Amino acid sequence: MDEKIRNTENENGRAAINRPAKASLFYIGSNLLLKGAAFLLTVFFTRALNSEEYGLYPLFLSWEGILTLLAMPMICGGILLREVQKFEREKESFLLSAAVLMMGTTAGAFLLFLLFSEQITAFSRLPFALWLLLFASVFSNIWISLASAEAKFLYKPVYPVVFSLLSGIAAPLAALLLIRYAGIRAEARIFTATGAALLFALPIFWKILRAAIRGKARVSAEILRDLFRSGLPMLPHSLAFLLIGSSDKILIRRFCEAGDVGKYALAFSCAMAISSLCAGVISALGPWVMRRIEKGEYGRIRSVLRTAKSILLPFLLLFLCAIPELFRIAAPGGYDEALGAIYPLTAAVFPLFLCNLFAQAATCYERPLVFSLPSLIGALISLSGNFLLLPRFGFFPAAVVCFAVYSAASGGYAILLKRQSGEAWIGGWDLLRDLLLLGSGAGGLWLLRESLLARILFAAGLLCILLPRAKSAAALIREPRREALPKKPVFG
Repeated sequence: MDEKIRNTENENGRAAINRPAKASLFYIGSNLLLKGAAFLLTVFFTRALNSEEYGLYPLFLSWEGILTLLAMPMICGGILLREVQKFEREKESFLLSAAVLMMGTTAGAFLLFLLFSEQITAFSRLPFALWLLLFASVFSNIWISLASAEAKFLYKPVYPVVFSLLSGIAAPLAALLLIRYAGIRAEARIFTATGAALLFALPIFWKILRAAIRGKARVSAEILRDLFRSGLPMLPHSLAFLLIGSSDKILIRRFCEAGDVGKYALAFSCAMAISSLCAGVISALGPWVMRRIEKGEYGRIRSVLRTAKSILLPFLLLFLCAIPELFRIAAPGGYDEALGAIYPLTAAVFPLFLCNLFAQAATCYERPLVFSLPSLIGALISLSGNFLLLPRFGFFPAAVVCFAVYSAASGGYAILLKRQSGEAWIGGWDLLRDLLLLGSGAGGLWLLRESLLARILFAAGLLCILLPRAKSAAALIREPRREALPKKPVFG
């Protein structure tokens, strides 16, 4: 009988360990599917729209991200996920309180917009009607973010994954139909994306409202205070990261030709097509790194980071080598100027990966203002660099600035983490060497873009430089799993 109980308890323990792993695989698989679909859909959109029409939707998304963060600072930095864990026993009250707080801040942002609508629309180059759609999208984000946080906490990824598939595949397909048969062109993707968000948000809105009407949930002053206390310190870091990733498109629209936003957005989409690999690595490494921080095992973090680099850097070099062929598939002749921007943006994927991983790990030290310094300095460099260079040289410098800013920010995070932990997570000279190798590789492959043979030989030479430092890719997967699975029965 005791043996049966022990076996049951062991199975329950293993199930509890496997649930996060299965959910992570679910997210990674859907992300890969979405990236592949996004590349195929890009082929259709670039042929259906000219560069000016294509650029409207990325510009809309840039403003949506900034507006969402300013209207709802509580959603930044994974705060909702941490808070729903904290108030697990008052989940309904937490969801209602968070919704009331974010609705209030969004309403305040909308009133400010109405007061200064002429100035805002003139600066953003977006008409008043699209700003109304922006606020409708932010309203949807409130309920979608709450449902996603609850789903992640319960390791039930079905809702966020289904929404991602709807907004990432079904909505663009509907937009193509609008372009083809309704004559709606530049705004088509905005209409279908906002409609998909509202379609998913309204049932969540009704679910939370019904819980309040039935008395199962109440607005808690304690929860409101805790959300403010957690969210506001993270706001500078999240806003800075958002400015680095979004301000380039906004400034290109302001200082360059109307079609340049579309060309840069296409380059950005092509470069970030491989970001699903980084997202998968971060999903696997993030929780493991946090456990190693708690135990002070920084040497093991360093060895696994070295392995992650040995996978990512060769992959990026191979992708850089194949960019001209992929670009010919993705875009027609009207987008030729975007080709050059893909190279520095692809090189920026590596320091962006480090920034995301380091920023996630930095939350363990509960010093958000200190660890916001690299992203704040990066945002300042990005804004000032783009302000100076875009009016003179067009949109291409924005891609170079992006690589430089993420490189500097990753170095800043590495320095702060070393000072906080007392040990280096990544060698300073190693990081500098990797960034220089990646930057020079991107530049060299761009210069050799007309010759496939020359690109292959050049990339092979760079891979030979990386080969002596390459580690087994299996260590990246095997190490966290070996730590997670129990080697002995949990009980008995």
